[in-house]
Amino acid sequence: MMKKMIIWSVLCLLPMQMSAQVNPKEGYVITNEGDTVRGTINYLKDEENAKACQFRKAGEHTYKALTPSDISGYRLAEEDIYYVSRVLKTENVEQRLFAEFLIQGGVSLYRYAYDGETYFGFADTAGKEAVVREDRLNEDLSSYEEKLKARRGQLQQVGSVMSKDPTVAERLWKMDMTSDALLKVVKRYDERYCKSDGDCVVFRSDTKKSRSVVPHIYIGVGASYAWFRSNLETFNTFPVSYSPEAKYSGFVPTVMVGADIVYPRHSQHLMTQMELSFTPYSIKADDQLDPDRESRMKCSELALRFGVGYVFSRDASVSPFLVGGVSIRHHTSIKEDNRSRILQSETRGTVPYLYNRDYSATIRLGVYASAGVNIGHLRFAATYDLPFGGSKGLQMKGALSIGAAYRF
Repeated sequence: MMKKMIIWSVLCLLPMQMSAQVNPKEGYVITNEGDTVRGTINYLKDEENAKACQFRKAGEHTYKALTPSDISGYRLAEEDIYYVSRVLKTENVEQRLFAEFLIQGGVSLYRYAYDGETYFGFADTAGKEAVVREDRLNEDLSSYEEKLKARRGQLQQVGSVMSKDPTVAERLWKMDMTSDALLKVVKRYDERYCKSDGDCVVFRSDTKKSRSVVPHIYIGVGASYAWFRSNLETFNTFPVSYSPEAKYSGFVPTVMVGADIVYPRHSQHLMTQMELSFTPYSIKADDQLDPDRESRMKCSELALRFGVGYVFSRDASVSPFLVGGVSIRHHTSIKEDNRSRILQSETRGTVPYLYNRDYSATIRLGVYASAGVNIGHLRFAATYDLPFGGSKGLQMKGALSIGAAYRF
């Protein structure tokens, strides 16, 4: 009962600890007068960044929301991500938002998010502008023709902005409208046709630091100490026989592969986890009826875990974490070798003997709690699993695993 209370407490407390959306990055804001003010920027999701800059001036303790009317732009120092205040089109409605500069040159490219959609703006030095919406043609083949029709008007505008290259519209016609793809097109155009405007400046490439979802894949090995119990069973034979309760416990090896997924632009501490592990169980019974014939439980386990975690210090070289979640365990090749059975005979009295028993494959649901630490590329964790239910005669009561893994 105490084990269940501890696991449920971890599962309930984790969401409460991750409600704050804070992702501090060193940077500065640019005032409408052109001055720079250094401090810390709360770098959040794209749509939030477009509406306001959460800024904390150096020496202050609270963030202030600065709108696109309050400042002319803001910039993150380490990632070189640069937002400027512009009047932008969203569904034929113009409004002032922060747009993220991707490249600045004879033709500039910027990106902004609004109402669940991402847009890209093209602007030349003469003031011509064009806007396209982000999409991938191969995501939905049923809407392929509709997407091509919707692009016709957009690409005519882009062609007028990049008019020195007659092949631009043709190349854009059937390509994915994404940051990487459009950045290459504009950079190539600036380098070829806009040399008189100076070198183009790339402000942002899709690095890990700028992504909103970052998975850390890991693979590792460990040792698991597990508890199984086989219940008392009575057989309606003549004469009557029964198998007393049997308990199995011991260490077994385990291997795992998984991913710790962090969300740097949503929370500094939020983490989700997916893990797949394989464990070949072969555990001796705690009590042996015959010293010459060992009683043993065997099975193969494939376990899948889904959890939510709390990272104490995500960017530190030593980063502890807590995770709790649900597990799905598939047991196959389940058997008890040399299980004890007692025969009650009127003539011979109590006669013990051994037999083998096989079980059908089972799927068990459960919960788990894990605590660990990341040290560079190494990941160390201890996990307690609490499965629910089980096969009629044999039940897994719990498992404590300790493992080490390499994080890619």
